[in-house]
Amino acid sequence: MNRFIQSILKTKTLFIFFSVLIIAFLADFTYLEYINTEEINSAYQHEKQVEQEAVVYNDYEDLMTDDFKDDLAEIDLDEVEDTETGSAYWDDIYFNITYVVVPLTAGCLAFCFLIFIGFRFTDAYSKISFGDLFKSILFAYLIFPLMDLLGSIWFGLIQTDYQIGDLRNVYGSLNPSVQSFIESPKEYQWYNYLLSDMNLQSLIFVLLIPLFLKGITGYKYTTLLKKMWIPFIGYFIIYYILSPYKDYLMLIFD
Repeated sequence: MNRFIQSILKTKTLFIFFSVLIIAFLADFTYLEYINTEEINSAYQHEKQVEQEAVVYNDYEDLMTDDFKDDLAEIDLDEVEDTETGSAYWDDIYFNITYVVVPLTAGCLAFCFLIFIGFRFTDAYSKISFGDLFKSILFAYLIFPLMDLLGSIWFGLIQTDYQIGDLRNVYGSLNPSVQSFIESPKEYQWYNYLLSDMNLQSLIFVLLIPLFLKGITGYKYTTLLKKMWIPFIGYFIIYYILSPYKDYLMLIFD
């Protein structure tokens, strides 16, 4: 087993990058196209809209006269033609590629750069190359598409009858906030807000990096982890800057 792991760690960085990119794209594409589909989201939005309209109707029903209701029923609305059908397929492909490529390349490279700069201030760890560090981060990044793969397997093979609420419940159970493992304080400090926003997936990601780097360089895991704590804080700052990017894509391609 050790030989197998060592052989993987010796793989060329560029090959690992494209492999992780393909895995992340396939996992994301499978989840968005076959699990968290447009039909599921449309049904959820329609249900919310019906509930809101029911509230509005009940509030104003007494104010509407029968004549006004008849006038509304006689209005014929022109059917809206869908002129974007031809480009919808390419929009989906462009969305999925951009949804994966930007966080992977920008996030991992920026995080790698922060750690690499931090290592320059120590004599022992200044010998660690940028390529070995980037390779370790790429291996650790696989924890993110793994979540989509687990969700796709669960809802694709086991719980095939589901709604948006089921997706959120399962993902909330698999990827809870780190603060949920700690007793809530009476008064929140700055680090409590950080732990509340930090999920289990991100925590595992940063803990895996020194583990893979240990396999490549031979340095002790605990020592590497201690040397990385300042870049870790920088990572979460970058993460919060980049995390809205996916929400913007959702609005653009909606």
